[in-house]
Amino acid sequence: MNARLNPSSLPVRGLLNRLRARPTRGMTMIELMIGLVLGAATTVLIAQVMASTEQQRRATSSGSDTQINGALALFDLQRSIMAAGYGMTSRRDAFGCELRARFNNATNFTWRFEPMRIVNGALGGPDEVIIYGSTKDSFASPLRVRDDHNGLVDVFSVNTNVGVDNGDIFIAVPLTPSATNWCSVLSATATTANTITHGSGAGSPWNQPVGSYIFPAVGYDGDNQQPSTALVNMGSMMVRTVKVAGNQNLVEEFFDTNTATTTTAEPLYPNIVNFQAYYGKDTDAPGANDTVDTYNSTQPTTSAQWAQVRTVRIVVVTRDPKWEKDEVTATSPVLRLAASPPVEGAVACGTEQCISFDVSALADWKHYRYQIHESVVPLRNLLWNL
Repeated sequence: MNARLNPSSLPVRGLLNRLRARPTRGMTMIELMIGLVLGAATTVLIAQVMASTEQQRRATSSGSDTQINGALALFDLQRSIMAAGYGMTSRRDAFGCELRARFNNATNFTWRFEPMRIVNGALGGPDEVIIYGSTKDSFASPLRVRDDHNGLVDVFSVNTNVGVDNGDIFIAVPLTPSATNWCSVLSATATTANTITHGSGAGSPWNQPVGSYIFPAVGYDGDNQQPSTALVNMGSMMVRTVKVAGNQNLVEEFFDTNTATTTTAEPLYPNIVNFQAYYGKDTDAPGANDTVDTYNSTQPTTSAQWAQVRTVRIVVVTRDPKWEKDEVTATSPVLRLAASPPVEGAVACGTEQCISFDVSALADWKHYRYQIHESVVPLRNLLWNL
């Protein structure tokens, strides 16, 4: 028969007494210090991983924003330049003609009959592009002057008045432009089937008394058959200037023909630090191969020089808006191009040619990243009239 366990028996009582007597133990100082070190190391590691991840995210995000910003700026410029000369190119033989205008019989303007103009920036700074064209969305065909206009009358006899509305600005382009036979800016105040009146006074601020500054002394040749003086219908006339402002914004300005003033610059795209434009010219004999053989920014001033122009090369340099703690750019951004055709300002770099865009005038320029966006734009309104 098994004896029951008696708690009061000696072996059991001794075990219980020993268990009661053992002191309660916690973490030692060494264990606590090890735990603190491991926790700190883990915190530092997690912080570094998070910082690295955030830096990569910001770099990727800002780089993507810069890429999109430059692409949109390039696309906007392409569209504007392709529209250059709309309504004007039927008389591309007159490109370069001095263009005289007077507003409210007070302010004189001397332009040129041309589709666009590149204004070079000083010391390699950003260029400006001025784009001219008709704003007519219905019909921008030139009108043929039938009878001679001696500058002493305010009516042109024309073959038709199709597409002309009262208030439309038009340019009188003589048959043979010269230093004494320039182009004139006028405005239609009344029309019939075969006449365009450009009355002064209350009619339009662009119309001047006959015999005034804007009319050439030799008058305008008319002929019921071609060739003759042409009236180029400009509508309200587009004069758009695109340039880089001092705050590194690509901006646009418009010439308001109602007030003869330039509108306040409107920002288009930020972080544009440089913008360069070059005419693509075929300098061979006219019609020899119709291939661009040089790019430069020399402004064409005669019809023969404009006959060489085929395209416009545009280059936009953008800057990442994110300031980097370390210097991430050691030299100015460089555009690498094929060895030919030659581009103004480029230098040989191996088997290619390179253009360097100086950004050293910008504060902390080495602490930013840069991208170059480049495109060649056909002047389609000129090409259609070759």
